[in-house]
Parts: sequence; C-alpha cells; structure tokens
Amino acid sequence: AAYPHGQTVDQEDNFGIAVWSRLPLEDSSVQYFGEAGVPSVVARLKLGRLPVTLVATHPLPPTSGEAVSMRNGQLSEMAKFVASQSGARIVVGDLNTTSWSPCFAQLENGTGLRDSRRGFGLQPTWPAGVPWLWIPIDHCLVSSEVAVVSREVGPDVGSDHYPLLVELALPRGR
Repeated sequence: AAYPHGQTVDQEDNFGIAVWSRLPLEDSSVQYFGEAGVPSVVARLKLGRLPVTLVATHPLPPTSGEAVSMRNGQLSEMAKFVASQSGARIVVGDLNTTSWSPCFAQLENGTGLRDSRRGFGLQPTWPAGVPWLWIPIDHCLVSSEVAVVSREVGPDVGSDHYPLLVELALPRGR
C-alpha cells in the first residue's frame, strides 16, 4: 500500500520483475533488450520538473558461452536505449556481472552512468549465505543529475541475493 504505483511482470522462471513507487509514474512499459527474451521495466516519472527514466533489468547469468553472449547483448541494447533518454537516468538490477568486468565497463561507458557503489566499498550481494564466494552483481547506476546519499547491503530476506538499499537525491535547484 505504501507503493501504489508500478509495473509488474509475473513469470514462472527467475526473470519476473517489478517496479513499485510511492510517486506516480508518468509512463511504464515492459521492454525486451537483446535476444535473451527476458523482460525489463522502463518507468518514467518527474521529480519537480526533472524527468527521470528508471530501467529495472535482470540479464541472463553467464552459465554458458551462449548465455554470456545474450547477457552482453541485452546490456548493450539497454545501454543504447538509456543513452538516448533525456533527464536523469537510473539503471537497477541483478546485472549478473561484477563491476570489474569489461562488460560492466562498456555499460558505464555506453550510458555515461556511474556505479553508485563508488566510495561505499565492495558491498557483495550474491550468493547470500556463502561469504567466501560473495561478489557484487546487483547494481544501481546513475546519471550525473543524481546524487548517491547512501548505499548498503540489506539483511537476508530469504533470497539467494541480499537486497541493495540505495538512497538517491537530486541536488537542490533541480
């Protein structure tokens, strides 16, 4: 009830996805980037007069050469879309890649977004409950109009991932 606005894609596999918001969405849609066939949610809202585009996505995990190619294709197509948007831009999700991967660097370079993890340490999110294997594959990337106020990994909520809690803000005057 606290998040009455949103877009949900229910699926039987691991690729259902949803965006819920306290703020009204001007528009939301489901998009399929690349050939992987997994949904992403694109939501648009306004904060003051600034348009914000949010993309929530979950590319395939790199379980085979074909899956890696499809994951990279999805991220590449999504990057082109995000780069074409005006206003503030935010990308969130289990990207199934670490921030030191060449694929992640291409995503940052292709969109002009920055990793919200910078300055907050490693913050691994997967696999929950197996600390000797932890890596950061859940991400939040933001455009220059967006400030990262805080960022932390949340507690175990019964998933194989720990939640990522990110507080974002727009600088005054925006």
